[in-house]
Amino acid sequence: MELLFVYGTLKQGCSNHLLLKDARFIQTDSLVGRLYFFGHHSFPYAICANIRFPHYRGELPRILGEVYEVTPELLARLDRVEGVPIHYQRDHQYETDKGLWVWIYQPSEMTRLGAVAIEVLESGSFPPDVS
Repeated sequence: MELLFVYGTLKQGCSNHLLLKDARFIQTDSLVGRLYFFGHHSFPYAICANIRFPHYRGELPRILGEVYEVTPELLARLDRVEGVPIHYQRDHQYETDKGLWVWIYQPSEMTRLGAVAIEVLESGSFPPDVS
């Protein structure tokens, strides 16, 4: 089994959550990084920091999400849905704030090079707060 951190449309209550019906919810969690909207897309992209900052005294931005236990077969299915490797890439080098090492989908190099971030989700949470 593998651990997957989700932050966008795969989260509970969002449009693609049904894809995780066979996964086991572990916990809500967060990690260092930012959420962005690129171009005309209505779903977020995560840009994560894969290092700790032991001497940094300020508050680092966080991405809020959920951790699920998934099978390798489900990960492969999600890769197809997420458009790996063209649209997204799946990375496994991130430790959550609660100490779990997780897979996470981030924009592929092609997506990053061909897009302009038009909005930063300062809250670190999707869907964005519209109040």
